[in-house]
Amino acid sequence: MKKRFSLLLPILLGLSACNGSGSSGGNTPDADLSGIWQGTGTQEGVTFDLQGALYDNRIYLVSEQSNIILIGEIHADGNSWSGTIDSYVINESQQGTYPISGTVREQEWLRGETENGTTIDLAFDDQFNRSASLEKISGVWFMSEGEYASSITIDSDGSFFGDSTDGCQYSGEIDIPDAEKNIYRMAMTATGCAHAAGSYEGHAMLLDHLGTEDRLAYGLVSSGYVIVNQFSRED
Repeated sequence: MKKRFSLLLPILLGLSACNGSGSSGGNTPDADLSGIWQGTGTQEGVTFDLQGALYDNRIYLVSEQSNIILIGEIHADGNSWSGTIDSYVINESQQGTYPISGTVREQEWLRGETENGTTIDLAFDDQFNRSASLEKISGVWFMSEGEYASSITIDSDGSFFGDSTDGCQYSGEIDIPDAEKNIYRMAMTATGCAHAAGSYEGHAMLLDHLGTEDRLAYGLVSSGYVIVNQFSRED
């Protein structure tokens, strides 16, 4: 798997799955794990930053300091959770897949540890509790990093198109699973790419950068590639 990583994603999102609450089989309802999360990870005694998001049982975490992306699927059982997580070096290859489990206090903190001893300790970010609308996310968005640049235009109906300097052309749809939460589902088709052509699914959110909700962050997954990216709104 390869990844296009640009700037730093203080979040990101996942594949569509079931996001219902359900029951743990005991007296404690299953916690809602959804949110934008920020905090730290620790591996072999080294602590590093982590920023990410969790929705539809998919967790995406990015570390600028350690140059890694963690992507997984986790499920709640009361105030506990468990699943698996894949570790990637940014713009390189997958390091491995690890079982992970932990505990959560809904919209406060989420903590866990993999079987190889990597820990995560995350705090909830209130940006997740902002409303979502197609009006907010529509417009022209762009990013550049070195010789690479890309832009996408999102229409008011949620359809979008774009391209990048590596020859890729993008088109797709954005919809809103919950208008009271700052989360958007994305479906994208990439064509004309040397390697990353294909169909992708994931999530996006609007984050504060220089202003309010002036940064579009998203994560998309296909059968062979992961795209984690950040775009700025064009004035």
